[in-house]
Amino acid sequence: MPYGGNNPNDDSGVLRYVRVEYSGGKADGQSENNGFSFYGVGDATVVQYVEMFEGLDDGFEFFGGTVNVDFLVAVNAQDDSIDWTEGYAGTITNAYVVHGPEHDKGVEADGYNTDIGNNSNPVFWSSPTIENLTIIGLGSGTGNEAIRLRAGTRVTIKNAYIEGFNEGFDMDGDLINNLTGAGVISDETNIIDISFIDVNIKLKNDTEVSFTEADLISGDGNGTGTDFASWGARWTVE
Repeated sequence: MPYGGNNPNDDSGVLRYVRVEYSGGKADGQSENNGFSFYGVGDATVVQYVEMFEGLDDGFEFFGGTVNVDFLVAVNAQDDSIDWTEGYAGTITNAYVVHGPEHDKGVEADGYNTDIGNNSNPVFWSSPTIENLTIIGLGSGTGNEAIRLRAGTRVTIKNAYIEGFNEGFDMDGDLINNLTGAGVISDETNIIDISFIDVNIKLKNDTEVSFTEADLISGDGNGTGTDFASWGARWTVE
């Protein structure tokens, strides 16, 4: 089904107080279904108070678009809890992620769809903002990553709390097509106010660009994450 367009202010309606449980049945033997998928959705769309619970694939995936999401919950996604690609540029405010025994990343982020290439002209990277983010893992001994940034994505994360991972951030890229590290140097990728609890490695840099933790992260120890106990009461399950 085709999607996309040139109207960043597209209005695709309202999605409020929606919970998707036990999603992820295979569509064709290879492709599993996300809890929520947003394809080129614009920022006049309202998405608030949404939860994915116990899904086989990603909890929330954004394929381009500018849609903003307020109050997002992903519990026990067996793939990535939050995933974006194809130039997604919205804002996610108040996100709460909890890992179960079967899971991948809390956030896995691509600047473009690596299956088809970054074919926009001029080249355009995903560049969302996340404000008030909590990711709870299963402990630093599990060998897992909380957030993987790759394929040139940019992101601004403000006020985050990450607990129970071997790696907080794993950044992948190169100097030619996947300029993830360049986003740090250009100040397009920023982590502002974050706390790491039971995390062995705060930053793993595999971007081929040299930078320090201080270049990426400011306010280490100042993050409180989202107040899930308050806004998540009475409508979510864990």
